[in-house]
Amino acid sequence: MSAANKQVVIVTGVDLAPAAVELLRDYELVYAGAKPTEEDLLKLAQQHQPVAIIVRYGGVSARVMDLLSGAFVMQPIAECAASLGLAGETTEARRLLQRLEHPPAGIWLDPVPMAEAYAGIGDVGKAAGWLQRGLDERSPNMIYLKVSSTLDPIRGDARAQAVIRTMNFPQ
Repeated sequence: MSAANKQVVIVTGVDLAPAAVELLRDYELVYAGAKPTEEDLLKLAQQHQPVAIIVRYGGVSARVMDLLSGAFVMQPIAECAASLGLAGETTEARRLLQRLEHPPAGIWLDPVPMAEAYAGIGDVGKAAGWLQRGLDERSPNMIYLKVSSTLDPIRGDARAQAVIRTMNFPQ
């Protein structure tokens, strides 16, 4: 956490759209530059202990992920669960979700990847509940709500639509 006691989000880029910055106003944004190296990201992760990294350019290596809090490391597991669910492998997807729902003490679960994982296995109710939690907790990943293809299976649900309306995205 920063001196201002805000949780940190690292952005691999030099800027974000003003609407995204507004949505993330409760976080300290740390910009890594347009083409950060693995070493750049390692230093920033060690220095700031971010709750998330928004990857606009490039990628994030396993070494960087290992330094991050569980909030980010859980995202690839949730993405895997969503993919398995969409492929019909719901038993394995549910096993991964069960692992995610019981993180070590002190680890924040980002609600958006959880919603995506539940959407992947077709559990609309739990997915919508996680989206509402993402809104309530001001998850930095809520900015992808309208464009994340992983959420396509639940986007027509009334509860998901209510969250999207509340986000007040530009038309």
